Amino acid sequence: MKKLFLSIIFLIPFGLLSLNAGGLTPNTNSVETAGTSRMLKMPFASTGKAAMELVYVNGQYSLWRCEDSAVDQYPGTGLTGKTYKYFVYKNEKYHLAVKENNKDDIFRYFSGVK
Repeated sequence: MKKLFLSIIFLIPFGLLSLNAGGLTPNTNSVETAGTSRMLKMPFASTGKAAMELVYVNGQYSLWRCEDSAVDQYPGTGLTGKTYKYFVYKNEKYHLAVKENNKDDIFRYFSGVK
């Protein structure tokens, strides 16, 4: 009787954990497509966020663009684009800016052209 009681006590937490394990897996149902607009953290915007439009997605990396006026604190010059500025995000966090010296490589990566 004691063994049965102890077994039940030890199995209940594992059963509860297995029921909740579905909530621990990443959500893969929300696949964003080009043209999607979102407010993303932008370290070079005075407001801290900018309205961004999705251009390309490749794995964990995504290429977003925002209007030129949203980027008012970028150090130096050389950002690509006249009316839009382009930025790469990794897992929805800022990764790098698209500049004149890296724009061809970034375009090749997202378009799949080698």
